[in-house]
Amino acid sequence: MARKPLFKNLENNFEESTTPGEYKVLHHTWCNVSCFTGGSLLTDVNGDTIKVKQVKQGMMILTQNGKATVKKVVQEVINCVDYVVRIDDGLTLSQNHPIYVDEDWYLPSELYQVEKEYVDCWYNFELCHDHVIKMGENGTLVCTLGKYCGDRLYELNPLADKLWGRGHFESNKVIV
Repeated sequence: MARKPLFKNLENNFEESTTPGEYKVLHHTWCNVSCFTGGSLLTDVNGDTIKVKQVKQGMMILTQNGKATVKKVVQEVINCVDYVVRIDDGLTLSQNHPIYVDEDWYLPSELYQVEKEYVDCWYNFELCHDHVIKMGENGTLVCTLGKYCGDRLYELNPLADKLWGRGHFESNKVIV
């Protein structure tokens, strides 16, 4: 069976939501762009723990090196069973979303058990700068859109890097 190209009609897969700067994926046919479940936790600049699904454009959230403004929120509605990794009670993410552990970037599926779980939506963010945030109860470092996570992960999946890594800012697609 022939595999579908990852970027087939990419520009037709999105529509702007009613909130400016937020986009919703119309078709789940190419890959998971958005990588955190809505119930995953992060911290805003006031020190409050909030759920990913509560994050809005313009909010300030804590990052690896301080704080950053959320430039865009991407929500991918899938409403199906998908492959996930639960790192702790506050962080469930897609199996291939980069995490930073022991001074290197890894795919969660390299370090944790992959499970099948119902997911209504995947989320991700573009920040104005500092594209690494602390998530979950243990402060796991994860990348956001636009973060290049190193040659090793690029070699594992160069097309994914084109979507959410270096190529993310070069593409002028709606997820910028």
